[in-house]
Amino acid sequence: MNIDGKKKKKIILFGLTALAIIIVVPVILALTLKEKNIEDSVAEEDQNNMTISMSKVPDNIIDSLVMLYDTLIGDSKQIIIVFNDKASFISSHLKAFELSDSGWVAVDSLDFPANIGAGGFAQYGKKREGDRKSPTGLYTIRQYFSKFPNYEAKLEKINVTKNTIWVDDLKDSLYNSLYEQGKIRKNGEKLLRQDALYDYVMVIDYNTERIPGLGSAIFLHCWRGPGKPTLGCVAVEKKNILKLMSWIDANKHPIIIMGSLEKGAIFNIGIGETKTVKENKEEIKTDNSIKEETETDEGKKTETKTEENNLE
Repeated sequence: MNIDGKKKKKIILFGLTALAIIIVVPVILALTLKEKNIEDSVAEEDQNNMTISMSKVPDNIIDSLVMLYDTLIGDSKQIIIVFNDKASFISSHLKAFELSDSGWVAVDSLDFPANIGAGGFAQYGKKREGDRKSPTGLYTIRQYFSKFPNYEAKLEKINVTKNTIWVDDLKDSLYNSLYEQGKIRKNGEKLLRQDALYDYVMVIDYNTERIPGLGSAIFLHCWRGPGKPTLGCVAVEKKNILKLMSWIDANKHPIIIMGSLEKGAIFNIGIGETKTVKENKEEIKTDNSIKEETETDEGKKTETKTEENNLE
């Protein structure tokens, strides 16, 4: 009897174990699958936030921009457009166009991802020093520089040395301009870097009036990787900036148009924002966004630009 009793207990225990497996395992698998689906959904949403949705780009974007900004575009025969779906997105897209006998045509090889400032695009006229946003607007491109002295492009060349900086000190009379360090030392961004970000760079002519606080040193340069933010510049993969720089030609008066498709911001450059230099200076004086914060951010900047080395 004892033996039979033990057998019965084993049979019952085995049966209960099997039943538990039959019930519990599917539940665990279902929960795991649900969690995986949630993770995939989040990952997909994150990816959507990082990547421009090309389906939303108007087919006639170049025609619309040329029609809107005909006076500003003037005799330009080369246009670069940098845009995103939502102003706050870092990941954006760059497309280039050239004027031919038949009108504006897309340059097929110049259509690729780009990164902008960590804060996305600033509203037109609202870009400020230290806000980590890229400016919205239409700007000329006339100059370039490179870590490699023998590299040549069809733009005005800036020869850089270990002492070449771009002044970003709000209180300096040379704010937002090139300077070669000498006996008089100034605060600014070194243009000859040890990393690859400034191997090949085009200067975007932003804030050419050099109004303190409106932002400085806005370049188009090599990126650190997909989705990696800048401090306000536009960045693309190195192979792509080389394509751009082999194409761009100062004789064709190239310009760059920057802005978000969100609320049609890129199509509203200058509307309701036209101000004189004096008005802009007055606004800067009373702009709380750069009051103490700017002095703190900029005052701590050194020639090594430690923080920028981690972002730009």
